[in-house]
Amino acid sequence: MRADSSRTGAEQKKPAESAATNAAKWLVPSVTALFVAIGYVIRSAHIALLGADFSYVTPEHYTGDAGDFLYSVIGSLFDFIAALGAPKQPVFAGLHREVWALSALILVCAPLTAFARSRRRPWGITIALAVCVAAKLCLFDAPLALIENKAISFAPAPPDTSAQDVTGSTKFRASVLIQGRSDQLWKEMRCKRLDRENQALGGEAGISERHAKLLKSCTPGDPVRDEFILQIISTSVIIALAIIGIRTGDAALNIASVLALLYCLTLPYAYGKLLKPTTFQYGKIQFDDKLGPDATTSLGKEAYAIVLGNGPGGLSFLVMTTNKCPGGEQQAARIWTVNSGNIMAVKEIYRKDVITWKMLNESDCIAPPPLSQAHQDSMSADSKAAPGAAWSVLHG
Repeated sequence: MRADSSRTGAEQKKPAESAATNAAKWLVPSVTALFVAIGYVIRSAHIALLGADFSYVTPEHYTGDAGDFLYSVIGSLFDFIAALGAPKQPVFAGLHREVWALSALILVCAPLTAFARSRRRPWGITIALAVCVAAKLCLFDAPLALIENKAISFAPAPPDTSAQDVTGSTKFRASVLIQGRSDQLWKEMRCKRLDRENQALGGEAGISERHAKLLKSCTPGDPVRDEFILQIISTSVIIALAIIGIRTGDAALNIASVLALLYCLTLPYAYGKLLKPTTFQYGKIQFDDKLGPDATTSLGKEAYAIVLGNGPGGLSFLVMTTNKCPGGEQQAARIWTVNSGNIMAVKEIYRKDVITWKMLNESDCIAPPPLSQAHQDSMSADSKAAPGAAWSVLHG
């Protein structure tokens, strides 16, 4: 009798153990694949922000980025809660329109979803889901997508705020608003980096005059963190609606819900642009005697540079160069990629944020002062007297 009972107990344990084993076999690869997908999205956003891919990555880098992303989500939420309780700590500064729009969206979608569930009308949940996805796209994702190529150039074409094209017809107003919001968000991203550099250098006493001047135009608080908090809230609303849609069992709504869940990968994309560090090694690079003539003339034997990465194509780095222009000289960063065999040594000095480094060191060409009216009249008289005189005055 005891042998039979023990055999029965063992047989009952086997299905439970096998089910747990099968669940573990299914869960581990699924979580790993999800982390790799999240890391790939984060890396893609980071590449878009910098303007090029300077590093050689492996799946381990992707999972590491995904772990940092989850840590940042939790940390941002705790920082935001702490800021709510802190006196004189501005929250959502400059984001009041977005907060009101998101609040109104939740107030509309929540009762619509409740009504659709109670009446078993899947179309109501579908509408709520579509409205939330469209709102997140227009409010947060589209402006963020326009911020790109910032390690290559800081001088995109100025946005057209006149809302008029060359034929005089009115443009679609939303595009102008999205571009304006993108410009404001990029300004806040730069301000966050300037503030971080300010704190690292010990306050205003340790920073340059240009750094202090740029800081004065920044919005108080942490608008970049608040932007990411709004991204988290809007994504959470979409996830909740998608789960409700999947549980209804309606085939069309299930497809829409799965697509909405895939769209939620825009949250790690936002992390890749808003919060993922853009710090790189800054140091002295020493070259051998086998560089090409252009590189030898521009770089010489050594150069102080931001080292962006060492990939199959060689070592990529940013060097601040001086260019001649009509107003004098212009400081501009230039990207070089040199074969690793031509690098003798790389001596790290410290780690530097590449965007902050460009902001504080690049300078525009100073335009020459306009000629006075008397000078213009004099040139005009000289040109009439001697046809080649005006050219000699302007061009030496």
